[in-house]
Amino acid sequence: MKATFIALLALSFINAIAAVSWKAKDLNPVAFKAAPKHAPVVLVKNRKAEASIVVMQNGAGAELLQSFIRQATGAELPIVRGEIEGAAIVLGDCPEAAALGLRGSQLPIEGFAVKTAAERVYIVGHNAGTLGNGVLWGVSEFLERYVGVRWYFPRATEEGVEIGRSVPKSTELSVPAIWLEDAPAFRKRELWPAMSNPWNGSGIQMGPLHTFLRAGSSWPVALKVHQPNWSRHMELVKGRPEVFQMRADGTRQPEVLCYGHPKTLETYLEGIRNAVAGKGKMYAPLSNKSITVSPADVELACYCEHCKKLWDKDGGQYGGASRVVAVFVDKLAREVERRWPKKGFTVIYLPYLNYTAAPEGIKFPGNVEVQLCGMPGMAAYKEPAIRAAEQRNLERWVAISGRPVQNWH
Repeated sequence: MKATFIALLALSFINAIAAVSWKAKDLNPVAFKAAPKHAPVVLVKNRKAEASIVVMQNGAGAELLQSFIRQATGAELPIVRGEIEGAAIVLGDCPEAAALGLRGSQLPIEGFAVKTAAERVYIVGHNAGTLGNGVLWGVSEFLERYVGVRWYFPRATEEGVEIGRSVPKSTELSVPAIWLEDAPAFRKRELWPAMSNPWNGSGIQMGPLHTFLRAGSSWPVALKVHQPNWSRHMELVKGRPEVFQMRADGTRQPEVLCYGHPKTLETYLEGIRNAVAGKGKMYAPLSNKSITVSPADVELACYCEHCKKLWDKDGGQYGGASRVVAVFVDKLAREVERRWPKKGFTVIYLPYLNYTAAPEGIKFPGNVEVQLCGMPGMAAYKEPAIRAAEQRNLERWVAISGRPVQNWH
């Protein structure tokens, strides 16, 4: 009798959780709009599928949705494309969703809406590319809020068990009448690496978890980290040694650029000119309209006459070379603006290592964006002095560039 009583209590507790799981306090805050009036949409009953997953125009995440619902209920909702029959979760734009006021293009970039109707759950989103499809974010929201899924961390080994997932079991799945909308607060939300061994793309694959957590990017300005690498261009190594950092003994270091010598700026501009013309050597790292300035992954220490004039001997750990690179970025950006005013190029610059601190007396033209690397480390920001110093530096780079700053930790 006692065991039965405990079992009934447990069952009642589980049912209570299921009834309010969509109101759980750990969920992302979303905007709830006036809910439509209809009966709950039954998707699974007695472990049997009562609905399908229909993929329309810019639909995404169908397999993810199917997999987690199967894990939760044991029922596999069939995936169909383009035709809605009977009860369904409908992914992407379609005339039926539009009739309810749901159009992906009218939502914020990467935004999504989840709205029900009789026998329907519509998930519509603003598709901003493979790394920013609002429908996919809507699927993750639906799985967390209405299936109760939580995915905290990846498996510990490539073939290990998924202990980082929580998928509540149930014989039923229904969705109350709802209408909610949301959009990412930041358009750039990247996590790295996507696998445990990024050097060859192998190991534990963490990309699916990152996507489930809404990691992605629709931001148009993209940096190529630690580029360019001119050491692979032997015509520069042999013919233009002055574009490389000078060691204390006067020899050149081909893995690191000299940002003070005028020839380096000329070579960068030559590369941009070649990219625009569609021929010649690609000396400048371009990604769509973004031109990267991101020195090699070492502290700068150029002893040439040009860099020594710009060196800040009082700049400390994070500022000794700041003026050297910032002056280069400023000159590059102004030349890009002068030579290609209609191309819409943005110079994206990564302050890092001993050129992280924002220098005084610099004001970039409007075509420079900064991706600031947080050097102390995330955990150190619990210290008020470190946090305040980081905030001041970030604000100085905002003032220098006149644009929002990408922040890399």
